[in-house]
Amino acid sequence: MVNSLSDCYLQLIQYNKERLIELLNPIVDIHYLHFQQTDIHSQIPHLTRTFNYVEQDTLEKEIYVHFAIFIRNLSQLCPSITRTETVICCLAFRFPMKIIGLCLGYTSTDTVRQHKFRIRNKMMVDSDNSFLFDFIFRK
Repeated sequence: MVNSLSDCYLQLIQYNKERLIELLNPIVDIHYLHFQQTDIHSQIPHLTRTFNYVEQDTLEKEIYVHFAIFIRNLSQLCPSITRTETVICCLAFRFPMKIIGLCLGYTSTDTVRQHKFRIRNKMMVDSDNSFLFDFIFRK
């Protein structure tokens, strides 16, 4: 009886996570729809070199404009997340680690992976936001 009740709860949790993902995906799509219309975004998909400081600054400003609602909520859930980590979270919805690294001026994905590890730790320390982490970095 205990196992079947436990299994039932696990199935319900999984179902609710799937429903939440169905609700969150269109919100992310709306953020990206507007972000895709920026000049800086047009450079990202085919990026083969690191962004310079001016491009990085432009990227950060555009992300903070177009992902304002997500960023505000992320900051409330995980106040220790840095600006760079916030940019990584927003880019991770659509781009692989290599592209994110190039956007941030890194020639290797090691630094982005370190940021990702710190983001995960911060999300677990502030509160259990493992679902949010998995949603952002679900590739």
